[in-house]
Amino acid sequence: MENNIIRQAAAEGVELVISDSGALKASGRREAVLRWQPVIREHKSTIVTALSAANNATCDALDARASGESPEADVATATQVRHLRWHIVIPGRTPFMTVVVPEATAEWMRDFYPTATGIEPIEERPKRRATAAEASELASLVHSVLGGDTGAVRQEALDIALADPLDALVCYTALTVSKAVVS
Repeated sequence: MENNIIRQAAAEGVELVISDSGALKASGRREAVLRWQPVIREHKSTIVTALSAANNATCDALDARASGESPEADVATATQVRHLRWHIVIPGRTPFMTVVVPEATAEWMRDFYPTATGIEPIEERPKRRATAAEASELASLVHSVLGGDTGAVRQEALDIALADPLDALVCYTALTVSKAVVS
């Protein structure tokens, strides 16, 4: 049930993650997040359990591969490698990128998108630290987007943004532009 909630929310653009502090966070389009909030609240503890189990299973699989298990185990594990981001091609539609939480296997993605002619994982870029200029710009963008939130919320958002500066700059710049257009 909880995995269905997680997948359905993700299909509507709502990403559910567990923060470093252990809190369940929902992000995405405001309308979609607001629509999913009652369901998320009702099933919060079991969603947290499901996300934790998925994260643990992914870590266990990566640990097993890193420990040098047999090649047969590597082949079996390789077919079940889970990815967060996917590029999807469906005839008659514009190709799109989707994020699946918890991470999904190619087999699951083929089941979820049966009419897709192309399903490719998007490999995560190696993370790098933000430059001083990027950190300054991100701090300004976070303040612009989350200016009405508490300092703790802004700091958590900035910490997350600094952990992945390239994606965060794109995200917060787009949010700032859309906020300026809406206002």
